[in-house]
Amino acid sequence: MLKVEKIAELRQHAGPVYQLQKGRSKGHLLSASGDKFIAEWKFEGIESSQEFKPSNFAVQLENACYSILFIEAKQLLLAGNSEGGIHVIDLAQNQEVRLLKVHEKGVFCFEYIPEENMVICGGGDGMMSVWDADSWKLLRHFQISAKKIRSIQLIENQLLVGDGDGYIRLFDTPWLNELSTIEAHEEGVYCLTKHPTKPVLISGGKDAHIRFWKFPSLEPTHAIAAHNFGVYALKFSPDHKLALSTSRDKTVKLWDAETFDLMMRIEKPAFQGHTHSVNDACWIATNCFVTTGDDRRLICWKITDE
Repeated sequence: MLKVEKIAELRQHAGPVYQLQKGRSKGHLLSASGDKFIAEWKFEGIESSQEFKPSNFAVQLENACYSILFIEAKQLLLAGNSEGGIHVIDLAQNQEVRLLKVHEKGVFCFEYIPEENMVICGGGDGMMSVWDADSWKLLRHFQISAKKIRSIQLIENQLLVGDGDGYIRLFDTPWLNELSTIEAHEEGVYCLTKHPTKPVLISGGKDAHIRFWKFPSLEPTHAIAAHNFGVYALKFSPDHKLALSTSRDKTVKLWDAETFDLMMRIEKPAFQGHTHSVNDACWIATNCFVTTGDDRRLICWKITDE
């Protein structure tokens, strides 16, 4: 059985934290928050709370930040705000170089296709926008759902999109022709990921289930009643031995990546876990991950034994 301990907790954000992503360099993590800030945190060599701390980098926006994407090769940071704007921040120049406005509601997700030099954005208006990642010319802008687009993933040169109507849609690249559509979750798809060692797509939805699909055929195989409320994130450990899920039910769960047997439930009060929805997580080492959510906290967890 796994043993997990909380080794650090940070409370510098003044609003809900919606997304985590690896930072500008090794040992750094970025967070997007409703307090209108993108913050960066240092965790290199983390063993104690003294080594998980804010860096000297932060970006303040005019609106709440729902999503971020760091494009390392271009040294660009993209930020989707609550009003539908997309901020393009040049980290080499340390300034915002574009504010793209095409979505009518918040921007919830990004995907970058380096071979085509395209950035794909999903909006709360059910629209998908496609941009040239150099000129920032709008290449396409089209409706695919009546509700929010919450997840976009590029998998083996095909684009998977999960929407608030509960559908998973498969598009080719670069043309973005819709190849197939399946009804996946009741009321909404919140997250998508490809199993790192199997031809399997995994989705989490508002129906609190984790569902498994053959890839690329998208034939259903099985489902797990994983949480009490919506599943917001699914992330595999760097060694592909564990997976974690986060949920609106305030819990984090660890799963055996091979069998998806439940290994650990992390919650309050037993682990002094989150008090509100857990919106996202990021593995920062094989045995270490960070979770965050509506309680404004970033919590660093360490797996100490098995």
